[in-house]
Amino acid sequence: AVSASACVSASVASSTTPVAEVVASCFSAENAAAAQSKALALKSDDPDLWIDRGLSYAAIKAWPRAISDFERALALRPRDVEIIVLRAAAWRNAGDPSRALTDAQFALRIAPEHSEALLERGFSYLALGDKKGAEMDFSKVLVLVPPGSAAARRAEAGLRGEQPSAATPAPAAKGGGTR
Repeated sequence: AVSASACVSASVASSTTPVAEVVASCFSAENAAAAQSKALALKSDDPDLWIDRGLSYAAIKAWPRAISDFERALALRPRDVEIIVLRAAAWRNAGDPSRALTDAQFALRIAPEHSEALLERGFSYLALGDKKGAEMDFSKVLVLVPPGSAAARRAEAGLRGEQPSAATPAPAAKGGGTR
């Protein structure tokens, strides 16, 4: 594996590609995951490293790897709502709404008004055909978050019956989720 800095140096020296494009391609999710793997080899007890690599895998839609990394992070911080929500999103994107629902419900037992957990449960309900359950969660999100926020837009899409596309789960900020 080539380091990102070596990638940038070599690419800039041998290319007419704009530097910004070179940097973006060299700092890809694959390169990030490789760097995070090296860091984990040195410090496997750091849940944030597992989360970061899980997000890198999610960015390239490597859902089983993302889920595995989120599980490793949860082994180190078992009741961390943010990690539970990330794993729920990964399960949903991996096509397993039942497991996503289980994670979202667990997160909501810990933090009943966590907007991202409510969104994940709503999208899981929607995928499982429970429109009424989904509508209740999406409506609650709209009460909790600022109008026009990303969470509000996702809730509004859910109320229209739209599932989000398989995308990288957004890391929720620590200390809440009621933004």
